[in-house]
Amino acid sequence: MDTGTQFSCRYTEVLHRIVDIVTDYAYNDRPSPTIKQLSVKTGYSEEVILESMEYGIYNDWMFLH
Repeated sequence: MDTGTQFSCRYTEVLHRIVDIVTDYAYNDRPSPTIKQLSVKTGYSEEVILESMEYGIYNDWMFLH
């Protein structure tokens, strides 16, 4: 696996985790989490969180769950 694919997979993995967290916040009627809160909850740096939002791939069918 080349480096570009590795980064893409990592970003996608982090993005899926972010969506899970944000969905949980919405389900429980809480305000959207900050980047810092997402960083604490996922264990990834704020930079990786932002990069994942920009470069991660999220399949539309995942929203149907």
